[in-house]
Amino acid sequence: NITLASGMSAANVLAQVDPIQSWLIDGWFPLFPWLGVAFAGVLAGELRLRSRAFDGAKTFVLGAATLAAGIVWWLDAPVVRFARGGYPDLFYPPTLAFFCVAAGVVLLLFYLVDTTVDSPLYAPFKLYGRCSLLMYILHTVVIGEYFWPEGGEVGQFAFGPFFQVYLLLMLALLVVAWLVSKLKPKHLPAPIRFFLGS
Repeated sequence: NITLASGMSAANVLAQVDPIQSWLIDGWFPLFPWLGVAFAGVLAGELRLRSRAFDGAKTFVLGAATLAAGIVWWLDAPVVRFARGGYPDLFYPPTLAFFCVAAGVVLLLFYLVDTTVDSPLYAPFKLYGRCSLLMYILHTVVIGEYFWPEGGEVGQFAFGPFFQVYLLLMLALLVVAWLVSKLKPKHLPAPIRFFLGS
């Protein structure tokens, strides 16, 4: 049981959060600021496809600078991270430093993909994307059934072991995605195609 500086346990603090406040501001996926992140992603994607604002050199410099600034900011104001209900809070609370890091990573990915668009390394990601709904449901079930702390208690977590388990889970999901790709889902009924992807 984690005790905060106030003397209250983290579990008690989370239990007292107002549901509306949780849905809007500080829940697992609150409306704010994640709605803004979605809009920002759409805008960045549109600009990338329709203008030269994201040409190679500019994207790399802007992404690297944004990522570096975000890392410095994040390290300068660290936030204690917990595991809530089996889910490690890697980006909760969603600080401005986290968004800065995320924006930098996305911009660098823009540059990387645009300069290596024909790379065979993207094949696994294509497999994930073709059955993304199935991947989401499976990873949620696996986390809920096998990685949820007993009793759903709140606790701190070590990033190293978490990352190793994450890689194993992604490898297992990749195998599932590959098997699904062999089913030729275009010949299956529409509800199954919706679930498996087509």
